[in-house]
Amino acid sequence: MHMRRSNFKMSLDLITKYKSNDGDKGTSPLSKAVLKRRVDGTKRLPPGSFGWPLVGEAFEFWIESIIHQHLMTHWEGKKEVKVYPLVKAFSLTVAYQFFLGIDEPHHVAKFATMFDNLYSGLYSVPVNFPGSTYCKALKASSSIRKEIQFLIKEKIDALSKGQVMDDLLAHIVGAEQDGNYVPKIEISNIIMGLMNSSCIPIAVILAFMIKHIGQRPDIYQKIVSEHADITKSKGSGPALDWDSIQKLKYTWAVAQETMRLYPTAPGAFREAITDITYEGFTIPKGWKIFWAIIGTNNNPMYFDEPECFDPSRFERNVPAPYTYIPFGVGPRSCPGKDYIRCVILTFIHILITKFKWETIIPDEKVSGTLIPIPAEGIPIHLCHL
Repeated sequence: MHMRRSNFKMSLDLITKYKSNDGDKGTSPLSKAVLKRRVDGTKRLPPGSFGWPLVGEAFEFWIESIIHQHLMTHWEGKKEVKVYPLVKAFSLTVAYQFFLGIDEPHHVAKFATMFDNLYSGLYSVPVNFPGSTYCKALKASSSIRKEIQFLIKEKIDALSKGQVMDDLLAHIVGAEQDGNYVPKIEISNIIMGLMNSSCIPIAVILAFMIKHIGQRPDIYQKIVSEHADITKSKGSGPALDWDSIQKLKYTWAVAQETMRLYPTAPGAFREAITDITYEGFTIPKGWKIFWAIIGTNNNPMYFDEPECFDPSRFERNVPAPYTYIPFGVGPRSCPGKDYIRCVILTFIHILITKFKWETIIPDEKVSGTLIPIPAEGIPIHLCHL
């Protein structure tokens, strides 16, 4: 399913509407080096801009087709699967097609290795010597930029010949035809930042959602009931439209609880733009501050029995301000929030209509320094419906 240009008008919105209010302040050394989001030094991506409001119905048809193909290839006919490597492969496939317009396995594998090195080094000690995590991440960021700039040249050539291309990179490149010039290095920064912030989070959230659904019959039944109601009330069109996604409140509560217990980033850096006094301690202007997500996510002051997986907490109460911010908050919040939400809920919707499953290792160990990684890949027993 191709996405029509009228529906997929993202480049102009991404490039021209939103301005940065604080430049590059508050980023870690590597994040500043490899994940710049501004355009021409003054403009930046909109928070939470991806998803249905911008992309439209064609995107949902497209993502559904990828999910069905993925499940048919890797899940159907299997009695047991390991969830994490499968959903990671799925999230990479979606991102590379959506952002770059590539689906060749060797290209996907090449980018996957580079992004693994990049993601691993985001919060590493900024010591640049051969073999260090930081050094590998810097090399990966440079290689990714070169690959994207090569793709830009290819797309410019294809567009000049009248070829229709519907990936995000092609639309940003095509925006130049409307007088919205963006330097190639800035385009590569935009694409790299978006891909880096969407691939791994989708894989982690989906994997641990599926794990808890598979070991909690009560959660499974509530999700089945909610999705059955959506299916009954839907007319023609994609399985889920934006209105339907908004109605999946319990399923999204399960995703929220998953992000609370398994955050896809340890936190973020900010820079004090003025002297700050906090509980008697003065933080001088210019100092870097790191806010740690786990500091509030696992705090019983804000979440009762924080060690328990309880999606209903997000149905009962709205968390106190700044205690739960999986996508950040304010002008620097994650630009892919709605994109991630759309992909996750659509995947669960289609999965729940095809399979019932049982988690094999309920107490599976979780490893990883930057992101939570299931030690055994979350094996599950599959029952085809």
